[in-house]
Amino acid sequence: MFKNRERPRTLLQHATVDHLGRALGVVVGAATRFGTYFIVLHRLLRLQPALEAVAAAPGIAELAKANATVADALEVIKDPVFWLDARLVIDLLWPAMLLLRLVDSDRPIMGFVVHAWRRLRFKLREQAGLVRWGDGSEQERTVKA
Repeated sequence: MFKNRERPRTLLQHATVDHLGRALGVVVGAATRFGTYFIVLHRLLRLQPALEAVAAAPGIAELAKANATVADALEVIKDPVFWLDARLVIDLLWPAMLLLRLVDSDRPIMGFVVHAWRRLRFKLREQAGLVRWGDGSEQERTVKA
């Protein structure tokens, strides 16, 4: 929607300044690395309020009527299920991405890898419904099998 379209891109820049305090753009993914898709989705979540502001801006509805790509993008931006699913994917993959970044290092990191693996297992169990946070704190609770 924002590629090669000046009006939506300008609206997004202004909306990100208003909502996030600085201009941020959409990250375009590449098929070369797994981490790229994580970064793209993470950036979309950061841009959610700005994207919703652009979707509600005057003139965007007319642009969507004239262009199917813009209409499809607006449909995704306005879909609350998409944002919930995106949050779930980021929450689930965050420990995995930290683990991958640790393994892709030149320094001794075995203790960090073990800790990151435990966090990843905890997140997987939590998402499977086997573990609950309880009070909603950020601190992990020990689970006995």
